[in-house]
Amino acid sequence: MRHILSGRQEFPSDGSSQDQLFFLLQYAICAPSVLNAQPWHFVVSDTTITINLPEGFAQPNLDPDWNYTAFTYGCVAENLKRAGRAYGLDFTISDVQASPLQVTLRLGEQRVPLAHEGDLVAITTRQSNRFPYTTEPLPEGLRSYITSLASDEHTISVVTDKDTRVRIGECVAQTTSELFKDPAVRAEVAEWKRTNSTKKKDGMPGFVMGIPKVVSYVFPWLLKKFNIGPKVAPKTLKVFADHTSDVVMINGVSSTMESWVQAGVMYQSIALEANKLGVVTSIHSAPVAVAVDELNTLFALSGVPQVLFRIGYPTQTAPHTARKSVDDVTTRI
Repeated sequence: MRHILSGRQEFPSDGSSQDQLFFLLQYAICAPSVLNAQPWHFVVSDTTITINLPEGFAQPNLDPDWNYTAFTYGCVAENLKRAGRAYGLDFTISDVQASPLQVTLRLGEQRVPLAHEGDLVAITTRQSNRFPYTTEPLPEGLRSYITSLASDEHTISVVTDKDTRVRIGECVAQTTSELFKDPAVRAEVAEWKRTNSTKKKDGMPGFVMGIPKVVSYVFPWLLKKFNIGPKVAPKTLKVFADHTSDVVMINGVSSTMESWVQAGVMYQSIALEANKLGVVTSIHSAPVAVAVDELNTLFALSGVPQVLFRIGYPTQTAPHTARKSVDDVTTRI
């Protein structure tokens, strides 16, 4: 089974607590992020891991309010909590700061029973899969798990019927086309596109979208020059209509940074449990901010749409996207 990490070291059982927290960051960096931008810098003490924005990082057109960055930090937090439990360590999110965005996890004072190492495998093998899925229904146990994560602060809806999936696909296709009319948006997306043979440790190579190697060299230029939204709309519609079994929406009662972080925790929990069953996910973010009423109608929800994703059995996979090393994104204090 492919995994995102290479050269993993042994857990430093006899090391300091800071050494142990530093070790766990190799699992934190496996979290998903918009365009694989990896918008994190970790500050590690003996008892805390704080997730900060890297110096100079911004996605002003794609994430002007830092909502999806906060969502990413929630995914990071879930990875850390699960990896920690595999080694008997317990983390809680102790603080969320909105401006500048910052999330702190604190190490518990007591050791906890060791969790199953299946979480470590799930963290390192999970990947976003943007290809078509089969229409095989999800296991009922997984669907039940997804809906069980709903709380007073978040609601979750799972759509399975084809007519509604088609309407969701139309919404995704339309909002993506509208978004890509803006040259500034296209330029920002193109900045994070990579060739299939890239040596860079961030961004999205063409192979994650099924783009051939030769085309991947010119794709960033094409993206900046032309609105490809209308071109990919028919493919998007077909994927939702004929190559997806389930579509999930997570809504928040509010749009605070805490709410977006928790949405990331919930999504990552679903993605990891799905991964254990050979099930994959793919987030579609374009409609979330601009089609609130339509999405709430389609999913029979209210509140703030935060995460819309397909989930199902893959028909094909791609190599993992690269990650910057833990050393490159961490300060120890």
